[in-house]
Amino acid sequence: GFTIGVAGGIMDTFYKHLDCVVQVSTSKVCFVPFVVALLSGLSSAVLYVYDTTYGHNFLRKYVPDDVVFNVFVVFGGLVAGFRTSHALSRYTDAAQYLHKLNACWYDSASTL
Repeated sequence: GFTIGVAGGIMDTFYKHLDCVVQVSTSKVCFVPFVVALLSGLSSAVLYVYDTTYGHNFLRKYVPDDVVFNVFVVFGGLVAGFRTSHALSRYTDAAQYLHKLNACWYDSASTL
């Protein structure tokens, strides 16, 4: 009874979200960056395997120090965090103004 209905509702919601994810992931907007990322990852994997298998160690010459990489990751994380925070702030402000506008329309319609 109840548990089957709840489980069915959860599965329906899951399939709706899965369908949405499939539609977005098959669009051109998502497909091109995915292919670029896949090619970049494959090329880096091939270079790493070539470097470690044959013992050339040419990547050591071109890869910067670990501190540089760590600073870059921390900086990128902070930028992404502050950017997301700012976007959320703008979104909540816009939602507040829409609710306020709705209330003003309600007040003006109720005085008629």
